[in-house]
Amino acid sequence: MQDLVSITVDGREMHVPKGELLWEACKDHGIDIPIFCYHTKLGPVGACRTCLVEVEGMTKGPITACSTPVTDGMVVRTRSPIVEKAQRGIFEFLLANHPLDCPICDRAGECPLQDQTFAYGAGTSRYIEPKRHHVKPLPIGPTIALDRERCVLCWRCVRFCAEIAEDKSIVLLDRADHTMVGTFQDEPYISNFSGNVVELCPVGALTSRKQRFNFRPWELRNRPSVCPHCPVGCNINLSIRKNDEVIRFLSRDNSDVDDSWLCDRGRFNFEFINSPERLASPLLRRDQGFEQVSWTEALQYIAGRLTQIVGEFGPQAVAGVASPRLTNEDLYVFKRFMVYVIGSDRLDHFPRPNVALTSAQAGAFEDLGERVMPITDLETAKTILLLGADPSNREPVLELRIRKAVNKREARLAVVSPEEIPLSSKADVSVTYPEAHLADVARF
Repeated sequence: MQDLVSITVDGREMHVPKGELLWEACKDHGIDIPIFCYHTKLGPVGACRTCLVEVEGMTKGPITACSTPVTDGMVVRTRSPIVEKAQRGIFEFLLANHPLDCPICDRAGECPLQDQTFAYGAGTSRYIEPKRHHVKPLPIGPTIALDRERCVLCWRCVRFCAEIAEDKSIVLLDRADHTMVGTFQDEPYISNFSGNVVELCPVGALTSRKQRFNFRPWELRNRPSVCPHCPVGCNINLSIRKNDEVIRFLSRDNSDVDDSWLCDRGRFNFEFINSPERLASPLLRRDQGFEQVSWTEALQYIAGRLTQIVGEFGPQAVAGVASPRLTNEDLYVFKRFMVYVIGSDRLDHFPRPNVALTSAQAGAFEDLGERVMPITDLETAKTILLLGADPSNREPVLELRIRKAVNKREARLAVVSPEEIPLSSKADVSVTYPEAHLADVARF
């Protein structure tokens, strides 16, 4: 059972988990405290100072709620005159060099800086000196553009690259009031996960080069879905215009699957949905070639042919091959259709059609399917073995889960692969072998 402590926030008594960060405890109970630098998946850093609160017994003045664990009997004030004055001062500093370009900013309409300035800022600025200017937009990689004038140095992008993706591409340059975000030695930011910094950035300093000036957030409707690009099945939100045009994919937090992250393949490879080359309606082969027909006619034709084949040759004459990119729910429905409607157990979903499985291999795959564990179990595993697998290439988000297990849970990682892979650098043991000998390695 979770150990709870009692705290009082703005006169309201709450019971929260012992050691939980004060900001998280307040959020869970509907108490809003402004924040920029803190993110649940990144942990506390206390860089932006906007989450200042007053705690009885602490004589040093307001403290940061994002880096302070709760203790039993803690009395907190989030809207006292001291706190409000401090927050107004912090927002005034954040906006001192921030450009007033909301009407043309891609983040406008879903910008935390806009919302929190309106709620907690002073309303008017005393700053009349010229603002700083930088070259903009600065392309720091094939997918990301940087606008340094908008940056409030929350460190989210820097910490994501250092702690989560571990590519350390985005760093802080220079010092003191000249500090700015950039890439290490001006190298291009190339990563499987670069798009995450766009979502993490709370001010529009980092934007997608593929989607820049392409939409306004209030034009879009978000619909929950699942990424189709690999078997992990990361949860996503589809941003759709009124004409049903898909504009972007956003991550949708599911701690059991994706841990709130999304790889660039899943984030940016959605153009096929709106492609003019996609079939808009079924085509039926006639004497004169393919002819466009309605869905009703196409489904009636398919049902008739399946009935005819099953009647003449039996249900085992029908085999079903499902795309491995389908969701588990779709695959489940497809299997029930084949087994209970057609009466055939000839099903497959093997993603490489040029490689045929032997009966022994098929049996091994079926046996493996019975031993599948939840993705989250990787975080508590003591040892992780990658045999002939490269998650960085095929299931990128799974790579982040493995890195998390090694870094935070001290899991031992063994990589056995035909060649060095990105995770080889994290492995306690890394062994390479000729690709043709995979079966021998597996048997050994």
